[in-house]
This record gives sequence, C-alpha cells and structure tokens, in this order.
Amino acid sequence: MSKSNALLKLDVIPAELKQLWAHDDSKVEHYEKFVFYCQKQIRHVFPSVDWSTNVWEISEYESTQSARRVSHDSNVLFTRFNGLGKQKKIAAEAQEPFTQPFRDLVKGIIVLNHLGRAITHDAHMVWIRAFRYLYHVFTEHQLQAIHQINGLHFDLAMKMAMDRNEAESTLYRTGEHLSAIADKLNLFGLCMVFEWHNPIPRPDKTGGTEQRHVRQKTSLQEAEQLPKSAYLTHLAALWKHYDELQPSDKIHVCMGIVSLCTGLRMDEFCGLHVGCIPSKEEYESAPLELTFDGRVGKMLRMSVLARKRFVWDSKIIPNSLTDTVFLAVDRLKALSTEARYYALMLLNESYWPALDGFDEDEIVLATDLAAHFKLEKTSNLITQLGRLGITRHISSAPKRTTFCIRDIHQGVSRAYREELKSVADGFGPQARMINYWDLLTLQFKFEHSRGSIKMFPIPVSGTQIQDAFRGRNYISRLSKEEKRIETLFERYQFDGLVLEPGGIRTHQFRHLLNTVLQQSAQFDQEDIAKFFLRAGVRDNEWYDHSSSEHLAVQGARKLHEFQAKFAPKFESKNNELDASQVVGLISRFPLLGPEELMAELESRGSSHVMRIGRCRHDYTQEPCGKHYACLNKCKHYRRQKGNPLEIARLHEMKAEAELQVAAAQFDTDDGLTNAHVWLAHHQRLLAGCDAALSIEQDDRYEVGQIVAIFPNGRDSCEAF
Repeated sequence: MSKSNALLKLDVIPAELKQLWAHDDSKVEHYEKFVFYCQKQIRHVFPSVDWSTNVWEISEYESTQSARRVSHDSNVLFTRFNGLGKQKKIAAEAQEPFTQPFRDLVKGIIVLNHLGRAITHDAHMVWIRAFRYLYHVFTEHQLQAIHQINGLHFDLAMKMAMDRNEAESTLYRTGEHLSAIADKLNLFGLCMVFEWHNPIPRPDKTGGTEQRHVRQKTSLQEAEQLPKSAYLTHLAALWKHYDELQPSDKIHVCMGIVSLCTGLRMDEFCGLHVGCIPSKEEYESAPLELTFDGRVGKMLRMSVLARKRFVWDSKIIPNSLTDTVFLAVDRLKALSTEARYYALMLLNESYWPALDGFDEDEIVLATDLAAHFKLEKTSNLITQLGRLGITRHISSAPKRTTFCIRDIHQGVSRAYREELKSVADGFGPQARMINYWDLLTLQFKFEHSRGSIKMFPIPVSGTQIQDAFRGRNYISRLSKEEKRIETLFERYQFDGLVLEPGGIRTHQFRHLLNTVLQQSAQFDQEDIAKFFLRAGVRDNEWYDHSSSEHLAVQGARKLHEFQAKFAPKFESKNNELDASQVVGLISRFPLLGPEELMAELESRGSSHVMRIGRCRHDYTQEPCGKHYACLNKCKHYRRQKGNPLEIARLHEMKAEAELQVAAAQFDTDDGLTNAHVWLAHHQRLLAGCDAALSIEQDDRYEVGQIVAIFPNGRDSCEAF
C-alpha cells in the first residue's frame, strides 16, 4: 500500500476515540503485576542498569557490542520526540521522558525483548521510535491508563509516521514494530483484545514480495547496488601500489580487498582477529575434503563474528582467493602490531608503552614530557592528562608542573578501560570471547588529528570507513568554509582511470558477490546463505542484481518449457522466438504459471483473471487476490458482460455483503466501538457488487464485451 492510499483509511477520526474509557481496576492491577515482573527480570538482562532512570547504557551487554563502535555509548532513551525533526539530535539529558504509566510499559517490553533474544542497541531504538508515535497519540487524547489503548490509536500512530514523510523502508519497520507492540499488549492482557496489522508492505530493497519488472528504470536501480568497474580497477591499482600508500589509507585498502573477497559486513570486518584464519602452513597441512563444486581439495575458513546473530561463524574462502586473503590478513597484522601491543600492555599491565625510557617512580616536568611527545605546547599535554583524571604531582609549582610516571601509566590504563567498557575483558559472546588486543583492525585514536601521542588503540570506526570510501563534505568550525574529506580514490590518481563522483559503499561488494553466486549453477540457496552468514535464505534473491538480459534468458527457458507442454494450443507457427520477442514476453509475463500465461495470451492483454472479472493494471505478477479493492471503485477493474462465472461469484459476494451490512448496522446502532468503520466497508463492497452487475441490464454493452466498471475511479492497485 502506498503512503497516500494508506492515509485514506486513517483520515477520519471517529468521535468515540475522544471518549475516555472508565478505569478498570482489574486491568490496572494486571498492568502493575506486569511491571513488577519486568522489574525483577531486569537483573537477568541488564544487571547494572537502574530501572528508575530514563537512559539505559547497555553497551556492555550482548549483543550490543560492536567493533566499529566500541567507544560509543549505547543509550536506550525512554524519551518522547524532541520536536526538532528527523535526524536532529539533542543531548540525552535535555530530552523529555515518557510519562507514567507509559514509561514503565516501554521499559517492560524492552526488558522482555532482550530476555527472549539478545538484540542490538539499534534494534532497541527502533522499538523506541514506534513507542514514541504511540505515546504522542496516548498523550494527545489524554489517556490515563494502558488498558485504554485500542486499535484506532495504532492507526493514528501510523498516520503520524506517514505525515512525517519517513522513508519507505523506515515506515515499513515502524509499522512492523507497532504491530508487534499491539501483539504484546494482547499477549500480556494489558488491554481489550484487538487486532492490528502493519498496512505498509515490505519494500523490494528490504526483501519484499513485489516482483521486479524487467525495465530500464529497474535495471538502473539494480546497477546502483553494485560497485562501478572503474572503482574496482582503482582498488586493484591501490592494492598493487600498497607500499606507496599513507599508513592511514592502508587499512582501508585492506578492508576493500577483504570485503571484495568475502562480502563481509563493516562490523564483521572490524571484528577480525589474529586467529581468524589458520597460518599458511596449517592450511597446507590440513586434510583434503569435499568442496562445494564436488571436488576434493582444501578449504580455507575464516572465523567471523556474524553481526546479525552475534555468534562466531566460519566463512569459506574460495580457493582462487586464498592467497589474496592470506596477504591481506598478514598486512592487517603488520598494520596493527604496535596498537595491539599497546592494548595488551594497557589492559594487562597497566603500563603505557609511550613512556618507555622513563622509570615508573620518576617525577618528570611537563615540559620534558611535551618534548618527549614532540608537542609544541605543553599546555595541550597538561589539559589532555587532566581530562584522563591524572593529577599533578605534589611537587608541582607555578610554571613548573610535574607528574609521576606511575600515575600517568595508571591514569591512561584506567581511562582506556572506561573507553572500552566491558569489551576490555574480551570481545564477542561470553561462550567464546577473544582478547581485545587480538583484533586486527586496532589503530590509535586521534593519532592523525591530535599530534603523535599514541594513547587509545580502538578498531577502525564506521565514520572513518565511510570517509575513506565515500568522502564527506563539511563546514569548517574555524574558517566556516565548506571543505571535503577526500576518498582514498580521490587522493591517489592513476592514468586512464576516470571515476564518477560519489565513491563506493562497502556493502556493494556484498551485493556483487551475491549476484555472482546466484548466477553460478554450483551453489544452492542454502550454500549462498551460509557463505554470507545469514540465518536463512530469504534475503538471497534481494542481493541478486542480475541484468535484464540474464533474467530474460531465465524467463525464455521457462517459456519454452511452457510451449512444449501446450504446443497444440499455442498459435505460434514455430517454437523459436527472437531476442526482442523473448524480452517483450518476459517483461509482460515474468512469473506466471503455464495455465495463467495461457489465460493472459488469450485475453490479449496484461490482465489478472479473477472469478469476478479481470484487472488490466500491468502488475506483471500473479493475480493479487484483492477482489474487494477491485470493487472499491478501482479504475483498472473490468468484467465481461454475460459471463456466468463472474455473475455467480458477484451474487455470492453481494449476498455475503448484505448479511455483513445488517450485522454491522446492528452493532453500530448498539454503540459498539469501531462498528461504523466495518459498516462503511461492507456498504462500499455492496455498492461495488451492484455496479459490477448493473452492466447486465445496460443496453449499451453487448454480451461478451469487456467493460470498465469504474472508468473514472481511483488507482486501488497502488494501495496494495
């Protein structure tokens, strides 16, 4: 359903919605027991979190850990919309919290969600976004208790999300979470039982059920998901000239090569560790085994923390790419050697290797320390040490600041542990944690922006990766001028390579590999899902961006199978079709079965044949089954005058609608909430049946003629 048509059913706010229900003591008591139970369960989910606070910091808990965001807070904010619009944030302490009893409802469901299955901080905040829409309706209509919430409030929450012009994929997820909230209210018996379903269909790009058309526009959209060949060539050139690159660029080139070979997500790459693959000697001495292509050989497996499932999994590396992956991992080890040593010493020994050469009990002047770190201003060093909680030595005097080396070691180590939070004791699921200092993507925080002080080793961040591959325009805080962080492709030029602007997304490598595997006959869908560390095969096809010609070839094969089965009925003089005919037919009948395709050919148009007529809207898919929408003044709906099957089915639907109208009218007169909405629906269906049957008595049409019932109607097809 499109946004505009989905809004049609939500525009009318019935008067009953504005009336508050009387308090139900039993429901209130049930809600209080629900909250009490959740408050006890928080000990098993977030032991260090205080239930009464409005901000829960959960970065130390599974599966909120993320290698590329290791130093970021993971705050679950039980707060309402800040009123600043989309993607505009304010400090957590400045936000207004949900009021009671709504706040405890949200906290309870967040706890139970994580108790059922540990999910990420971002996933929790998607729930919070859905709750914020519902909370707006809750307060706007002055509801006082949770049991007063009903399905119409969810309709209004969805309408608010539509009015905010959320992106299609975001709107779909909001609807899915609102639907899940409604299910939980019913499951826990917190309100009157009602049904509410997400009215927004799942978009194509997130694995929707709509079919892709073989058209130029679709081909262009598909191509945008794949990396441009010029960028791949440029990346290969950077890999060849690896030794000539700046140290800060080498790790990003390694990431590009590893992603191109494996299709890893950004988080999964940042979580690679020293033992992620065996040594070359171990690989060579491993026993032979049966490979995917049915041959006997060796298989290189890479240990990866699967981001979506937060479990250690193994990714098989194709034989043709093993040498490249071995080289990339060796280079990552070399790049991270110093940072990994610093992390080991800071976390295990409370020792900062940057102070090698000083005795631990030595008292040193700040000016000598600044000279050691090659800093021009001593004040910058003093300020930085002060932020780490390192106090000056008692011997300090005006213009003669001193520090004890032991205090600096302990202060930097303590601050580093606070920066890393729980991952300082290990990274990954508790069942199999790896040492933090074994991560291959460690580098020194602020090394290139704040002088040469090497202090906090952390994995490369998502912002750094995006800047390297896509670049970023920004306004300088000092000069107020517009500047740009160049991509690594812009910083290194090669003769004959001209790149389009926009850079490249690391996820495009994943799309490319998925498309290659889909086009190969050697892999089934389970193999592809396993290769990309997916929980199932559902998303496989939505990463497949085969060309229109490739799809046409697949369709032609199905068409020839159809011709062989229905050769006597097929009016073509021969079974051979040229390329233009194949593309033309496949673009009109891509996934129809043989019987459906025969009906389409006989109708001489791209239409959906139903028992009540046909739809001439070019869906290029199977009949949608939304007969009620057809009869709701849809301009695409047509039927054949005198067709006995259509007439019989329409009379059946009319009889059913008349019974439903009578029942809904009774409930409406009795004052039952929401009954009038159902009454209007049945009345529209009844009027549609009458209109569809009226052509039988209309002398303007001949028997057998196809008639558009609502030529000036609306496009109901777009609503589904």
